[in-house]
Amino acid sequence: MRVHYLSTSTLPSRAANAVHVTKTCAALTRLGHEATLFAREGDEEVSTERILDDFGVEDRFRIVRVAARPAPIIGSLSYAYRTRSASTRLGHPDVYWGRQLQSLLAVAPLGWPVVYEVHAVAHTRYHHMLERRLIKSPALNRIVTISQGLRSDFLGSHPMLDPSLVIVAHDGADRVEVPPTPIEPWPGRPDTLQVGYTGHLYQGRGIEVIVELARRLPTIDVHVIGGTDTDLQRWRTLLSGDQHLSNLWFHGHQPAAAIPNYLARFDVVLAPYQRQIAASRGSDISRWISPMKLFEYMALGKAIVASNLDTIAEVLESGEHAILCPPDDVDAWEEAVTTLTADPWLRERLGQAAQDKLEHEHTWEQRVATVLAPFS
Repeated sequence: MRVHYLSTSTLPSRAANAVHVTKTCAALTRLGHEATLFAREGDEEVSTERILDDFGVEDRFRIVRVAARPAPIIGSLSYAYRTRSASTRLGHPDVYWGRQLQSLLAVAPLGWPVVYEVHAVAHTRYHHMLERRLIKSPALNRIVTISQGLRSDFLGSHPMLDPSLVIVAHDGADRVEVPPTPIEPWPGRPDTLQVGYTGHLYQGRGIEVIVELARRLPTIDVHVIGGTDTDLQRWRTLLSGDQHLSNLWFHGHQPAAAIPNYLARFDVVLAPYQRQIAASRGSDISRWISPMKLFEYMALGKAIVASNLDTIAEVLESGEHAILCPPDDVDAWEEAVTTLTADPWLRERLGQAAQDKLEHEHTWEQRVATVLAPFS
């Protein structure tokens, strides 16, 4: 099929949403579909090849970068109709799929099926009003949410919506065919357990838990991959001079393509999400998340210690695929990491079970197939 994916992402970008949409379109391509990704034009003029290389995407597809104005509402509407014009110039697709609500509303009158992907409940009356308009459109074929919690809350916000239209498709990761080469050089100590975290340092991501683990467990090395320049500077300043944290490294933001090489260095990986989690806009997304990092951890067969939030427990069973701990109970996290430090067999068993689950249920290709099932 020909699929036009209408996104809110700016390319190039460090944002997780940009990774998500490029991985989705790459999976469409691998499944034999013709994918075109529409994204906001960034300040930097770069080629499609450069963008895809930065995200570690080998499967080539077309990217159309659309100019966008900075004003929130007027800018979004302008971007939506520029996107529609760019799409129609390429000829009609078999399906429009997207996260940019205004763009989906702009193309809905064209008569082709529309799939609306939702990653959070509407946070303004205006956004909620636009969703109601799209729900009433005969072009709307289905709505995709990334967790059961989000599906429940979305249906609660639109009580007249037919529940059969709303499905759950968790985020995913690529199947790892060839083990990645561990990143070099590496500051960790030889023959010391290497513990890692990848992702943002926004409020609620659990960096406080990671720092405390490093302080309590000086015989392990702890590595943090990611964070904005501002967040990194804040944490480095806050922790400077702490003699008990010589085993903690902040590596900063790394290109998505390099993340598997960092993960290859770790024996144990962490996802210490808290009971309230801030998105980039500051809103709490703890009931809705489907963290891509979890699936990336799973793909590489890493022993995972994660928070026992309902959304994470939708994917990982504690003791089977990971060790799940209360988010703010540092004693439990310390016990989990200590247990894994002493038991390489347990690390291997949990990592293998997580990898098997990823490969059977949560690859990007499987996600795409789930979303497009009505059209096959």
